[in-house]
Amino acid sequence: MSRLSSFALSLILIAAFIHVIPHAAIKGARDGTAFVWWMLLGNAVFYSPVLVLTRGLPPHALIFIVASGLTEVLYLYAISRAYATGALSIAYPLARGSAPLFLLASAALLLHEPITIRGAIGIFLIAAGVYLINLTSLGEWLAPLRALRESSPRWAIVAGLMTAGYTTIDKVGIRYTHPLLYIYLALVVTLIVYTPLMLFFTGWQRMRETAAASPWRVVIAGATMPLAYVLVLIAMKSGTLASYAGSVREVSVIVASFAGVLLFGEKVHVPRVLGAISILAGIVLIASH
Repeated sequence: MSRLSSFALSLILIAAFIHVIPHAAIKGARDGTAFVWWMLLGNAVFYSPVLVLTRGLPPHALIFIVASGLTEVLYLYAISRAYATGALSIAYPLARGSAPLFLLASAALLLHEPITIRGAIGIFLIAAGVYLINLTSLGEWLAPLRALRESSPRWAIVAGLMTAGYTTIDKVGIRYTHPLLYIYLALVVTLIVYTPLMLFFTGWQRMRETAAASPWRVVIAGATMPLAYVLVLIAMKSGTLASYAGSVREVSVIVASFAGVLLFGEKVHVPRVLGAISILAGIVLIASH
């Protein structure tokens, strides 16, 4: 199946709205990096009943689960380094905008997905829209690219590459088990590996302070974090190409952008509007061919 079905599109659009919940919680947290650890722990606790699905789990499925979890750790580390060493307005467009392009390449080369010219144009429009929507002004559209000589933008590119990496891995891995069990176990692997890194770079004291300052944010974020990606995995398991599913899920950037305007008083500016139009145009191209 090369076309994005209405069923898959519906799942991904629902996922976009769910996706904004944990990210809004992170935005309001005292320490975003520590907050991510609590989200991972919340996922491990809240969704532990899905372990009943492990009966009959083929051993080779664990290879993909571990690979996905490790790639997620690399993503988290790269994006945290990007934010810690540079401006969010520079790092975020590169991280989110480059991911669909890396995914297009990995899906074609590794998964041998039959990408059409129309589909490829749609993916490029989505990537361009994600890039634009996070800029503060059109006059700054080259700023993230000019900054590639610095470490923060390079870490952002690595984060985009890791996003494409775990999506490619997951497209194959979900063939062998239920998507909810798959993402649960992958995130548990992420938690296990992420924990010593957190203790080293952040420290237990700051982690405790983060949880104490926003306990309900932790609960809500931990409960909603895996749901959005589960819907994307179900869409991919139904036959949607990874390159299309992974790119169309970036519609969540539009939802998050409008949430920023409504919840945090952020301004509506020209790049945000043009970026939203570009993303929607890309989705229409992918869904209509």
